[in-house]
Amino acid sequence: MPTRILIAYFAHETNTFSSDRCDFKRFAPHGWLLEQELLDANQNSPTYLNGMITAANELGVELVPTLAVSNAGPLITRECLDYICDKLIEYVRQYKDSIDGICLALHGAGCAESTDDLEGYTLEQVRAVVGPDMPITASLDLHGNISPKMVELADGLFGIKEYPHIDCAQGGQLAMRTLVSIIEQKRPVHMALVRMPMFTTPSVASSFEEPIKTIKGYVAEQVSQHGLIDATFFHGFPYQDVPCCNSSVLVVAEDPAQAQENAAAIARHIWA
Repeated sequence: MPTRILIAYFAHETNTFSSDRCDFKRFAPHGWLLEQELLDANQNSPTYLNGMITAANELGVELVPTLAVSNAGPLITRECLDYICDKLIEYVRQYKDSIDGICLALHGAGCAESTDDLEGYTLEQVRAVVGPDMPITASLDLHGNISPKMVELADGLFGIKEYPHIDCAQGGQLAMRTLVSIIEQKRPVHMALVRMPMFTTPSVASSFEEPIKTIKGYVAEQVSQHGLIDATFFHGFPYQDVPCCNSSVLVVAEDPAQAQENAAAIARHIWA
């Protein structure tokens, strides 16, 4: 039997300083993509889901497509969050006994009236259904405000590296490839998060201009030099008033000590 992976896309980049609110009609004015629609819409587009689909096809993995919905805007209403999350959890409950893992496309800077940490909340709801042993990986936007809760509840988090965001498919591919490796090779990976007392503003943080261009190159060099699975400098998303609003470095490696050592070193270099 081929490895079977559930996939979903639930992402929002939230500006908490707006006095407006985001209900489902505003979140998804054209509705969401469900099941086969998700696959059809992402076959030939440079998206996180396209990367997951491409990697799954190359690795001979069977996908269980569920839902896809994303946007940016003001704080999500409690009702909207419940509506989307309940639908996702409905799929997870339906397939939990027939899948080997879960690969999610999240954002990293989502907030709702009922949570400052949309991604941590979503992962928590999924874990409540599948338990602690189901492998879960996720792709993230580099503007994520990464929380310790997210790291605790996922097996691997993989941020994109470019702004403008031209490498979303690569982020999805890495999340899927690592998940399949965890499942099929029985080889767990480890993450280390170092939060930094700073953030960048998107208006002056293109990855094709300085200083981000050089920082991006340095991080890629560290991944290659030390044999890391991945390392991301998350710029953070400053248009939020939440506890985890900051830049951070997240390293994914096979060895936990190596992950921690390299995350700390990269963060020191960026800070300096």
